[in-house]
Amino acid sequence: EISYYKLSEKEDTLFEYIDENIVTDKLEFTVVDQNANIKNGQINKCEGQISMSIVNNNIAQYKSKKETELAFDGTLLDKAKIEPDDIKFKVSFDLVIITQKNRTYKTSLVFDLPTGNIQENGFELNQNVDITQSKFELVK
Repeated sequence: EISYYKLSEKEDTLFEYIDENIVTDKLEFTVVDQNANIKNGQINKCEGQISMSIVNNNIAQYKSKKETELAFDGTLLDKAKIEPDDIKFKVSFDLVIITQKNRTYKTSLVFDLPTGNIQENGFELNQNVDITQSKFELVK
């Protein structure tokens, strides 16, 4: 089960994995001239970043002994006997840009996840994607 999360509205928290932050249909950002605040869904018109967290849920169950501290890193995957290939998945979504002149452009993005060494790190934070080579189609 794959879930998408928007940024937390809390100042000191990047992502908060609660139901209110699950993206069910679309995630919208507004382009502003300056002083963009990504937490408020704003990106700068000259350059910007779109952020979300993609989570692969319910990959295993592991019961810890009370006297053992549970670490949320790659060791948890080892303890649950999960191999890296067992948790690989593909996500795809459309990126739609609506210009100030009301023109709509769309491209489809596809990612093979997770990236990096998930067995060592337990998670990957920061997948930078260069979309300059993506082909945007004029929709309207």
